[in-house]
Amino acid sequence: MSEDFDREDMDEQDSPEGSNEEMLDLYRCYEHQEALRLMDLLEEKNIEALLRDRSASAFPTSVGMTSQQIIAVSQNDRAGAQALIEAAVRDEIVSSEGIFISDSE
Repeated sequence: MSEDFDREDMDEQDSPEGSNEEMLDLYRCYEHQEALRLMDLLEEKNIEALLRDRSASAFPTSVGMTSQQIIAVSQNDRAGAQALIEAAVRDEIVSSEGIFISDSE
């Protein structure tokens, strides 16, 4: 198996809908179901998002800080996505345990 590959082609394939925009981390939560709920809300508003499952556990369960779920969106969709997630937290659609990730992280 050849290890030579074009990284740019791989990035294109990994991005939602074949978009060439870079996906930036926006929000981190610790419950997979909440992350899926937020992904559905974003999709309903036609905001492309990527869910990065950062679960790291040697045990068959993922709880608390070891079960990081990161939602990434394009820079163009960042403000709309943040407003939507803030509204979901305010309306108690998801818990307030997640945090927004700043551009500098």
